[in-house]
Amino acid sequence: MIFADYFIIFKITHAPIPAADRNQYVNSWPAGGGVSEMVEFFTNESQKGKIYVATQGTFGSLPTNAMEIYLGENQNIETRGIYPLPSELPEDLKLMAKQIPVYYVFNDSENAPENWPVTLIKKYQKGAGDRHLSVYRVNP
Repeated sequence: MIFADYFIIFKITHAPIPAADRNQYVNSWPAGGGVSEMVEFFTNESQKGKIYVATQGTFGSLPTNAMEIYLGENQNIETRGIYPLPSELPEDLKLMAKQIPVYYVFNDSENAPENWPVTLIKKYQKGAGDRHLSVYRVNP
């Protein structure tokens, strides 16, 4: 128990617990790595004025739910979950980006489609491995 507890407390990414649990909570796509950093980033950006944040996924999606839970009361942030991921950036996001900062949040290790007019702002690793939560800004 002491061996397992040590890793759970100090190095959870390699804790001797079932891989399914370690991946679910720490290392893989459902893990919450990057959420607190994303919330802090958008809180700071919203202090400068209104922003719009589109997230990958709708009901039950990690970035969508995190935005609703932690930033839902922020009057300077408007959000929208989008699923499935469209091949082209939605036209309304392009138009809105000419007026206020518009962001798109991707969960997991996906990158924005190459043809999207976006710039990577932040990429937060989830535990150990190559899974990330990424924030892109839509270019005006």
